[in-house]
Amino acid sequence: MMMQTRNNLLSISVLLLFTFCSKTERLPVIDYKFENAVVKTGGDKLIVSTGKVERVWKMTDAGLRTVSFRDYKNGEIPTVQPEGIEADWAYFGLIDGNTKGKLISLKAKKSNDENFTSDHIEIVAEFNYPQVESAVKYVIWAYPDAPGIRTQLYIKGKADKYLSKPGLKKREDVQFDLVSGMKKNDYAAGAFAERCITTTLQSETSVQFHAKGLEMKKQYKLGFTWWDFSGKGIVQDVRITSVDGETNMKVVSSAKLPDFKNSRKKYETIIVDLPSEALMDGTCRIFFDRLKGDKAQVSEIFIYEKGDREIEVTNGTLERLDEIRADKPLGYSLVGYLDCGEPIQGEKRMATGRVDYLPVNTAGTQRTYMGYYNDTQHRNKPDTPILKEKVTVEDVDKVEKVNWTNMVRIDKDGKGVMMVKESHKCVNQYGVETGEFLIDHSGLRNTGTSLFPYEISADEYKWCWASWSILYAGGQDECELALKQFDRLRYPVDPNRDIYVQANTWGSGHGREASKELNVLRELESQADLGIDIQQIDDGWQNKQWTLRKDWYPDGWANVVAKSNETGVKIGLWAAAMPVTYESLKWNYDNAGFLTYKLDFASLGNHSNMEKLIGKIRKFVAYTDHKVRVNWDLTENAPRFGYFWAREYGCIYLENRKPDKPENVVYIPHLVLRDIWHVSKYTNINKFQTSIQNIEKTNRRVSDAYLHNHPYAVAIGLVGTPLFFQETQYYSDEARNQIRPLLATYKNYREEMYDSYVFPLGDEPNNGNWTGFQWVNPSGNTGYLMIFRELNNSESKKEIAIRFFKNKTIELTNIETGEIRSDTINEKGELKFELEQPASFKFLRYEVAK
Repeated sequence: MMMQTRNNLLSISVLLLFTFCSKTERLPVIDYKFENAVVKTGGDKLIVSTGKVERVWKMTDAGLRTVSFRDYKNGEIPTVQPEGIEADWAYFGLIDGNTKGKLISLKAKKSNDENFTSDHIEIVAEFNYPQVESAVKYVIWAYPDAPGIRTQLYIKGKADKYLSKPGLKKREDVQFDLVSGMKKNDYAAGAFAERCITTTLQSETSVQFHAKGLEMKKQYKLGFTWWDFSGKGIVQDVRITSVDGETNMKVVSSAKLPDFKNSRKKYETIIVDLPSEALMDGTCRIFFDRLKGDKAQVSEIFIYEKGDREIEVTNGTLERLDEIRADKPLGYSLVGYLDCGEPIQGEKRMATGRVDYLPVNTAGTQRTYMGYYNDTQHRNKPDTPILKEKVTVEDVDKVEKVNWTNMVRIDKDGKGVMMVKESHKCVNQYGVETGEFLIDHSGLRNTGTSLFPYEISADEYKWCWASWSILYAGGQDECELALKQFDRLRYPVDPNRDIYVQANTWGSGHGREASKELNVLRELESQADLGIDIQQIDDGWQNKQWTLRKDWYPDGWANVVAKSNETGVKIGLWAAAMPVTYESLKWNYDNAGFLTYKLDFASLGNHSNMEKLIGKIRKFVAYTDHKVRVNWDLTENAPRFGYFWAREYGCIYLENRKPDKPENVVYIPHLVLRDIWHVSKYTNINKFQTSIQNIEKTNRRVSDAYLHNHPYAVAIGLVGTPLFFQETQYYSDEARNQIRPLLATYKNYREEMYDSYVFPLGDEPNNGNWTGFQWVNPSGNTGYLMIFRELNNSESKKEIAIRFFKNKTIELTNIETGEIRSDTINEKGELKFELEQPASFKFLRYEVAK
């Protein structure tokens, strides 16, 4: 007993507080171990190891700076001496290389973040910066046997006092302040145009802007796009005035907007001269005046400047800006842009600080940038993939900046490092101060704090976006595996909470009516027959106070709970993320035991909103003793959750795919398959809900789903967390007889599948390829394969490269039929498959000979 007490005291002793000046060269002595993870200090070095990788920081006058990062098996990544970087972190203009800090404390302990992540060592270093009355808390997570390390910065202090300009650096681009107009997104138009066109500013009289950042002596052209999608006969003028209104010039007279409804006309772009006479103070007013129709409206406005001045335009997606630049008038450059209907604009795209740094030697390396799109409502076409990748191979001769990516990989000869932003950044949604990756001769920097100066508190620490640094060796396969392994530790899968097949009442197109009690009771019986685990009740059950509608549920949830108990199908619930209260969530859980919560319409355009929502959900999940899971929605372009943030609370609701309308979300099998194939490349796809739709009900004018069979559509969804986004009662008896055995077979093996890592195989789905997925468990030689021969594919046989195995004998079991065959994986890693019919698939279990 005395020895056990002594060990407990030793564990507690690593929490000792040390206060001293950072100029002291030695760090306090720490030597703490949990499983294979170790943290220790030696002189001025902090050494953190997971048992697989080790990262070393050096104490400086400004904080802690990484000096080495190594893989025990494959060695240290080549490093450089940094220029002007004294600490891994910075808040520009407040805490940087010139700001002296004092170490207040250094702690290490075992943690699991209150059961929201896997067990790990948490190291906390706290620094005070007296000259700016601010402090930093630097948190390191070391998961045992992880291929990487997670870091996160927390800041508090008096930023407003010491930072004179909240923007921190001067904007060069033209800014457009809205004077009058309401923002709107026309979802129906999304089937025919990109979001930058379907989002508009509207007014019954005049949409007005105040453009700033211009010069009277320069020449400019004004551009804008507009569209009368609903055919309202809109006619309008465009005027430019000086700020005082004394100069008033009409640049477009009585223009009729392109009429899509009646004439099928697409939107148009107009470019006109911007009168210099109106720029007396370097600003002007821009008016879009209604003459006829129900409103004035405009989709985009932008300004070109004569000359070749290249500047950073802070609004708009990079892809759209590239298009606007490509269409520029000869001799002009783009200097300003506004997507009129988007709520998040310019000042949100200026990095306030640095959250991570690695002294990587980039000479002779290849850099690969990878990012995912949100707004999946409007990414349902062959030319709108969900993944973007860009490779650069030239030596870095100036700073390489990329602000659209979730992650970067720096590789030389198949060995390298990855850095991931744990944030809600998407390719087409910068989010809240998510920053950029910067690569130069000093190494790799990850910027973006999530905090603007006015959000920093003097009384409490506020969190910044976290960062993952991951090492790998062995090329693409090992790179993807290392990322997935770290992702699984950060966002673990609990078989008791995270493995389920779910259906949702919204997806058949009947709207709120589908959430009525009688319909829900029918659905519970239908889903029990098919083998579905959870029925999620979508929008419609609630009143304005977020309590249950008594006209639809006169007995409360009692009848639904009784039917759930009778059928064995559990229940889940939809809610709007921001207005739903903790009390409402708690009441519904207490009275019905809902297990999954789809939270929609989140508004996370600032740090405060993120903090409030995550705090509410964290409190609620803890209240249920972690029994409930949250499905975050990223179908819109608003800053919501992204792909690498907040998955400790549940999984990501990836996309709406409906049977009939609106046309931009109609279910198209090969596009759903492609989305899943892309997402599975750099994430753990079983943390994403993957759609299954009733192909018999799908709009044949838009989709070829009817040319496939039901098992094929279901098999696509089995790759992730399967979601029947529909009312299943509308399946025919023939369909049910096809689906039921496939689901039963899948459920026999799914726990082992969830314990594996999923990788895309074959070619990218395009409706004519051989494609598929492989489930890999690195600790063994067994796994699963799902192989698809797409609809327009004419080859009945195909050799497909299998991940991680070459020159091996493999035994394949068709787990639907029981058929077994042995084959050899060749020296290229390829294995031959045969499917007699297009639009068919095979579901296989494999065992590779040792």
